Amino acid sequence: MCEFKRNLTVRILPFLVAFSLGLGAAIYLGSYGKDLLIKTVRQKKVLVETQVVSVPDVDFPALLAKLPIKSAGIKVRATVGADGRVISVTPEHTLYINADQSRPNATSIADKMMLQNELEYVLSRQVEGVVFAVGADEANKDVFEVVVNGNFVTPAESSKGCGEVLLTFDSGGRILWQGDTARNRSACSEFHF
Repeated sequence: MCEFKRNLTVRILPFLVAFSLGLGAAIYLGSYGKDLLIKTVRQKKVLVETQVVSVPDVDFPALLAKLPIKSAGIKVRATVGADGRVISVTPEHTLYINADQSRPNATSIADKMMLQNELEYVLSRQVEGVVFAVGADEANKDVFEVVVNGNFVTPAESSKGCGEVLLTFDSGGRILWQGDTARNRSACSEFHF
């Protein structure tokens, strides 16, 4: 019987030691391991930088094509919510014009005012449809601001042979997106040599 106890002890002792060490480690690391697992599984994926997801195309403003102007620029400020949707758009009421130098003073003040109103309206409606993916910098804010510069280039000045609506989205000095958003770009470039 003594030999039986000795054999049983020799066989069971390593199991008991290993079990005790494992149980002790599980108890010691239990709360830390559980927290680490929860943080890993439940953590939100956050973009490093805010990105522009979609920008709607627009028709080139008809009034600009009729005036003796090469290009015109306008700026608006957009307030964006934490969900990435534009809440409001505020025009800066400043019109930049690159006039045709061969026809100085050919554009009246009334034409410039109508042009400014049309460009502000077109750009404001377009920016209202923009969707952003909010990054880490803006994730903790309820709202953040984006400055949108719109440069409208007439068909005569465009290298593509058609009107261009070039937008630049700027957030705190960081360019989020740039591009041409004029509709029917493919139709214009087919006939340009």
